[in-house]
Amino acid sequence: IILDLNIISQWEYNIFTCKIEKRKQIIDVEIEEPKTALIGGSIIFDCDGIKIYDQLQNEITFEELSELSKSYWTEFKNKTE
Repeated sequence: IILDLNIISQWEYNIFTCKIEKRKQIIDVEIEEPKTALIGGSIIFDCDGIKIYDQLQNEITFEELSELSKSYWTEFKNKTE
């Protein structure tokens, strides 16, 4: 378990799924960093609120992020079949 936000924020992530369980936001990711032995896992937020920004610093909702993730992987699956 990595709890240091400075370490967590240094990597780029591919997002697989986003969900809310028991009032926690859970984002399953793959780490896009060849210099680490880590592969990925879940980033879990237990908080009253969360602000998410895309790479252009536009704010998006957790629900939008979840839908983007689902849409991307559905499209990916359809291309590989």
